[in-house]
Amino acid sequence: FWVTDLAPNSGFTSGDTSAAATALGGTVSMNDNGTPNDPTDDYVDYSPPTGVSGVDTFWYQACDTIPSPNQGCETTFVLITIEPNTAPVCLDDIDMTPKDVPVDITVLANDYDLTGNFDPATVDTTAGGGPSNGTVTFNATTGVITYTPNSGYVGNDTFQYMVCDDIVSPNTQCDTAYVYVTVYDQYTIAIDDDNSTFEDIAVSGTVLTNDFDPENDTQTFGSFLNQTTGANITSGATLSGTDETGTPVGNAGTLTFAADGSYTFTPASGFTGKVEVKYFLCDNGLPIACDTATLSIAVKPMPDPSDVNDNSVFANNDDVISYGNAVSSNALSNDGDPDLDDIYVNGFEYDSNGDGSVDASGTLASSTTVGGVDVNGNMVSNAGSLVLNANGNYTFTPSTGFEGTVIAEYETCDTVSGANKACANAIINITVYEDNGVSNDPPFAGDDFVSTSVNVAVNGSWVGNDYDYNGDSISINGSTTYIDVSNLGSDNTTVLSSLTTDQGGTVNFHPNGNYTYIPPSDYFGPDQVSYAICDKSAATPQPLCDDATIYMSVNAKVSDYGDLDKATYGEASNIFVDKDDNGIPEGLLPIWLGATITNEDSTESNATATADADDGLIIPAILDSSAANTFKVIVNSTVSSTEVHFKLYIDWNQDGTWDLTKVGYGTTGSPDTVDVNVSLPSGEDGAFSARLRVAMDSNNIAPTGIMNNGETEDYLINLSPVPVELLYFEAVKKGNDAMLTWSTATEINNSHFDIQRTTPGQQWETIGRVKGAGNSVFINDYNFVDENPFKGVNYYRLKQVDFDGAYEYSNVELLKFDATESISVYPNPTRDVVNVSYGNYFDENVSIIIVDVLGKELVRRTLNEDDYQRTEVQINVSDFDAGYYFLTVHTDDEIKTVKLLVQ
Repeated sequence: FWVTDLAPNSGFTSGDTSAAATALGGTVSMNDNGTPNDPTDDYVDYSPPTGVSGVDTFWYQACDTIPSPNQGCETTFVLITIEPNTAPVCLDDIDMTPKDVPVDITVLANDYDLTGNFDPATVDTTAGGGPSNGTVTFNATTGVITYTPNSGYVGNDTFQYMVCDDIVSPNTQCDTAYVYVTVYDQYTIAIDDDNSTFEDIAVSGTVLTNDFDPENDTQTFGSFLNQTTGANITSGATLSGTDETGTPVGNAGTLTFAADGSYTFTPASGFTGKVEVKYFLCDNGLPIACDTATLSIAVKPMPDPSDVNDNSVFANNDDVISYGNAVSSNALSNDGDPDLDDIYVNGFEYDSNGDGSVDASGTLASSTTVGGVDVNGNMVSNAGSLVLNANGNYTFTPSTGFEGTVIAEYETCDTVSGANKACANAIINITVYEDNGVSNDPPFAGDDFVSTSVNVAVNGSWVGNDYDYNGDSISINGSTTYIDVSNLGSDNTTVLSSLTTDQGGTVNFHPNGNYTYIPPSDYFGPDQVSYAICDKSAATPQPLCDDATIYMSVNAKVSDYGDLDKATYGEASNIFVDKDDNGIPEGLLPIWLGATITNEDSTESNATATADADDGLIIPAILDSSAANTFKVIVNSTVSSTEVHFKLYIDWNQDGTWDLTKVGYGTTGSPDTVDVNVSLPSGEDGAFSARLRVAMDSNNIAPTGIMNNGETEDYLINLSPVPVELLYFEAVKKGNDAMLTWSTATEINNSHFDIQRTTPGQQWETIGRVKGAGNSVFINDYNFVDENPFKGVNYYRLKQVDFDGAYEYSNVELLKFDATESISVYPNPTRDVVNVSYGNYFDENVSIIIVDVLGKELVRRTLNEDDYQRTEVQINVSDFDAGYYFLTVHTDDEIKTVKLLVQ
């Protein structure tokens, strides 16, 4: 406390108050403020007495500089009121936490002290005031109290705490308050998602369909999360990944997503590998519960049709939930083989000590004690028992009282023998909760996966990893027919429900728990459809439902199953090299009939045929009706010096009757090529059919039906004599244009060439036409320029069309164009309209948003992917006030913001 001089305009000296005592025992002293020759800025320091309150007094004297006896002085008395120290005020606190989860409570946040500050180190519970159903600890620096509920406790708990101020004793004051904690058993479950696509092909999905809420609360998608920081990201963000060698890749692609959890991932050009990104969701329960999970996307190389050793299987993680009861599911229900070979569980590893990682090998079909991590993070060596069979069926029985997570890693393999055998690993994730006491739990639907080839329908199980905890019957997609999942029956023909996939395919659901996926005609790439199951229960609430997604991968290779019963036999013909999908291979390239065929049944085939592989057929690219044409048959066997026999059937007029049969064999040890001379009948110039069948002996190689003497490989193809002899067709880049050139040696009845273009996953479209020479025996040169190629991968081909409408396709050429700066805004400044050009972003979602300087949205315009022909839009801004605005253009992989001036 200080008192300033009363006469700043006069010269004076200070009175004698140095170290003087006040009436109540305080002290005062004169402070010259660092200027001893200038008394005008002096003041008095006052220190109150310790532990005393009341009114204290002292005096000071000020004199002028006139010498005595004429010096004038004045004395001033000062009265100071010393307030007593008042106690701090503590207010009650309320908080909540999930079962078995500690919570930090900042109790001082709503407390206050008018005459001092809190001392956080004094925070403590009062005598006898601790919690009844938990424990508390204290942070001496912050005063935060950590409450930990007793294991398994659910309900309310109360404790009393005390805090004191920082006034020294004996004047220290304290206060107390209560803390009320609610421990709840409310949670929601986000389950990891898997998806896949091929190189340069975007893939879509939705993360919410397989997520689950035990209380049947509504789950709401929050956001995808930054792969490094865990913060929310915005739609259009770039994701990192790892390539197929495990090397990190900074730009693996872009992720766009909507508020409903649907997403589209567009791989970076040329990227193959894996991308993982977390997301979170919350429910609408009281209190709100949230959870996180991981979306994993595998980007696979496009299959090489000429590689007979291109063999693989896919395995996806499995999730199952228990409320203390035994649970069963099938690990293979969302695994598969692109070639439709049979798959099985080859073995598994489990967590033996409960540290959360697999470390021991289990025995199939035997009960194995497995470890797990309980809800408090503790290691539990006996979390339950797991029985896993080779067919994928498994049952987990939790130990009494265990709550937590259990994992097991299994290996899925196909039945191919030798070095070409394919295997993949996946994780079974089991989460055990205590019995929630609900009379009717919602069913659980898990995502499913299936792979097939172009134009080949495939079956899968939709119920294999779906279940109802109460054993209720379930229906599919609103069907009035309910099925018992424990007794499915064999009806695989009745269609309970039929859904259309994202790409226009069809999925039919059957009463035996299976579905049939019919892919769109000629389509390859990813596909998906979501479905829902509901229970039927006498208990309330009911019905309860859950949904899931079936993800399909359609490989860019064609499989021919011939006449085989696919329920008994595997794939008959593996792939063919007809890249333009017109039914005719390009050039002298073999049509491989199989790679380690698995469709021989031991009772119907020669034992030496079980490992045969790589038989093939080469058809001339151009058929001559005036001379013999050489068809080449390639036969192979893993058994040295073995005769592999074949029959080639030809139906010249495609009336269903085989007009020509060619028989032969080759001796193997290494592949043996046998020439077969085929002459066209006189006047034959139309389409015909050819079928090749291969067996281990020459007996009864019939053109149809299941063979009982070896491999049942066969291939059926329709062929036509080529009216135009194409010398070459190629595509090269000229700046931002695609230059297409080709030449013909001869032309017969050639009307024109249609120039066709496509991008990965899209249909072919005609972008131009060049007139043909009609009939010519001279070399003719042609060219065409595509001035607007797509960003990324472009495929080009020629469709040669005769005057009678018959047509033939050329080889396919590929060009890649990098993205260029193609977004522009003009005029800027403007008075009435602004034009937004988005150039070659024809195949993306484009949104245009204008906001003012305060962030208020004034314009939002969204263009859909189908607006392929539009490259510019005009927006009217004539009613805008003069000033600056921000115009943002969002594409699938770019966000551009421009400052717009309206005059």
